[in-house]
Amino acid sequence: MTDEPAIEPTHPVRLVITSLLITALPPELRAAAPELAGRVGEHPDVAPHFDKQWGDLTESQGNIIVREVGLVARDVIVGPAACLRPESIYINRRLTGLRQ
Repeated sequence: MTDEPAIEPTHPVRLVITSLLITALPPELRAAAPELAGRVGEHPDVAPHFDKQWGDLTESQGNIIVREVGLVARDVIVGPAACLRPESIYINRRLTGLRQ
């Protein structure tokens, strides 16, 4: 048995993002996964695909979404120190309310 979410082509991208966040986050942060999924969906590279089904995406579009999920999970886990990384500037602006 694995902890990886079962991702089906018919799953909405929003659900896949939430499932990936639940998998990536430690137990004490998993309750924030739905809100974080919404914030991932606001990213300019993710927004056009947020309401699609996972199977409608190309492999590169899926990879972009998974990368953004990973960046959000990392930034939430690491906290304010992640703000210093240039690739995190957009995400950290979106997550500020969660760190207060």
